[in-house]
Amino acid sequence: MLIAQSALIAIPTVAIATWMYGAWSTKWLPVVMIGITCVGLLAFAILAPSPSALDPLVLLVLLMVGACGLISMLLPYTAETSPLWFRGRAGGWIAGCSKAGGLAAQGFVVAGTALPIAEFAGQ
Repeated sequence: MLIAQSALIAIPTVAIATWMYGAWSTKWLPVVMIGITCVGLLAFAILAPSPSALDPLVLLVLLMVGACGLISMLLPYTAETSPLWFRGRAGGWIAGCSKAGGLAAQGFVVAGTALPIAEFAGQ
């Protein structure tokens, strides 16, 4: 159920980021997505120790929007900026590293080293 609910956030985010990538700027849209991710991380770091008026779900949505938007732009950005002779290898590295990060996060959860969201959010 959680995966289905997260897809309700991730799929529109990827579609909007892809449209903005083509319509707006290949330089500034990744900067915006990194900024959204940083805002979410900083808000978690600042607001997590004390109970706040903000719902942790809002902060989690910021993190997901920033991360999903950035991941959806990595492969096209790599294809645009890498020289032709290096494009296939660069695209493979980008795809592999983005998948490795997801596997590492799941490994932390399975190993029990990741905090539950309720503990992290100070609830």
